[in-house]
Amino acid sequence: MAVEGKCMTFIKYSLFVFNLLFWLAGLSILALGLWLRFNVDATKYIDQLQSVENDTAQQYYNGTYILISAGVLVTVVGFCGCWGAIQENKCLLVLFFISLLLIFSLQVTGGIWGYLNIGQLEQLLKRETEKTVKEKYPIDKATQLALDFTQQKLHCCGADDYRDWQKSAQDIPSSCYCHGDCDDVLEGGIFRRGCTSALYEFFARNLYIMGGVGIGVGLVQVMGMIFAVLLCCNIRKNYDEDGYV
Repeated sequence: MAVEGKCMTFIKYSLFVFNLLFWLAGLSILALGLWLRFNVDATKYIDQLQSVENDTAQQYYNGTYILISAGVLVTVVGFCGCWGAIQENKCLLVLFFISLLLIFSLQVTGGIWGYLNIGQLEQLLKRETEKTVKEKYPIDKATQLALDFTQQKLHCCGADDYRDWQKSAQDIPSSCYCHGDCDDVLEGGIFRRGCTSALYEFFARNLYIMGGVGIGVGLVQVMGMIFAVLLCCNIRKNYDEDGYV
């Protein structure tokens, strides 16, 4: 039974396009996860790294599995919405609505948790940066590359300052030194500030952007749920008028 009225037809095809994009996004996430997991060059490097630092390698594989799982979930939800809209299938539309509601609820819960715990972010960054400098940097090649990149990009050195390297009986790495025009440096070209404060400022600076993107995604999801409910109600109404119960 086809939906009636221009408004409902618009909702039907808008929901279809929305879910088509959702489905394509799911396929992209799934493809990225599979590529990262089974790419020959990447897995060869990770296998070598695993013999030195098993935790880092395992974190990489866990990340790829999360991407693959998310891609499968988004793809299935998008397919249910697409097929349910174009075929006017109430069961698929209800499944799409419930799935999208669960995803939306998880996003809201995560956002609220992040907002309530934003005050603990600096302490967490300090603890993890100190652990990275003292324990992981000397033995983990991936950590060395990541921290060197952070120090050069954010113009910082150590957790609190350059003395963290001396306290851990390590030489100050070259990434702690300015290799161009830098503002806040000590004598000898070493970055003055620590990476804890630099990372916290970076996250705080981008907090509004992340919040805006989250709100935008949430509004699109709410529109998708509203369209699904309206389409379901119209399909039900048409069936009742034709004597189907």
